[in-house]
Amino acid sequence: MADPPKDLIWFEFEPDDPNRPNEIRVKVSTPKDHQRYIDRLVTAVGYGIYLGGYHVYCEGVDLPVFVPESMVDFSAGVVSERSNNIFDSAEEARALLAGSPAGKVSTTYFWGAGGAVVSPTVFSPATTPQIIATMLDVRKALADAVTTELTALAISLIGGAIFKAVYGRIVGARRGAVQPPVRTPPPAAPAEITEETVRQAMKGATLKTQQGRVSLPTIRKYVDMLKSGSKPPPIRVDEGIIVEGNHRYIAGRIYKQEPPIQPWAGGRPDRVVPWEKVEIDKAEW
Repeated sequence: MADPPKDLIWFEFEPDDPNRPNEIRVKVSTPKDHQRYIDRLVTAVGYGIYLGGYHVYCEGVDLPVFVPESMVDFSAGVVSERSNNIFDSAEEARALLAGSPAGKVSTTYFWGAGGAVVSPTVFSPATTPQIIATMLDVRKALADAVTTELTALAISLIGGAIFKAVYGRIVGARRGAVQPPVRTPPPAAPAEITEETVRQAMKGATLKTQQGRVSLPTIRKYVDMLKSGSKPPPIRVDEGIIVEGNHRYIAGRIYKQEPPIQPWAGGRPDRVVPWEKVEIDKAEW
């Protein structure tokens, strides 16, 4: 049977009931019934203290799918479905949740990981029981053991971007799937970091800078550190303005693994410089 249209509610005719010969039995399906729904595809979950989320391994998806902590709610046993549509992006799906009643957990659905899976906007016991159970198992496994943090390449649930992150434990889903092997990731950054590489990476940057010059060799140094698996220290940010850590932020944008943020006073809105006007110095400093 072909997949139903992704933007419509769909119906299925159920077998006739001989005890009710005059009835037509129709089943209304939800996105959770879709064959690409993420909770139906999960084989294992990876987790680590520095990851900020989970690697969800799925059948038919070469890379693990990264699910951020912000999308997980372990306590939501009842979740209201605001729509049966499967939206093209997380942003479209979340837009429908703007008017959700206060104190009530609601969800919508979207095509995640570059269209590889159907995902809810909230992972909970009500929406993804298989994944939630495995997440709890892997968190317990990590807490019970001292582990070496490993590096893995993952595909983001939102936007489909491929990036590198760390995790400490992998636990197979309870249906008995085999633990996937750890893959050695290829480089996620261009072989040569040029001024044009920096300019392209900073298009659409969410954080602002008040530093008018940056050093290209220093940016290259931080990109090389990310390639080696090093975790950069947090950058200092004041209401969206970088106070310290411009080079690390640029390197993270190039490598698609932005550094953690530490709130810090010192942002000066009157000194903000647009990224396209920041001078890129070829000297190291």
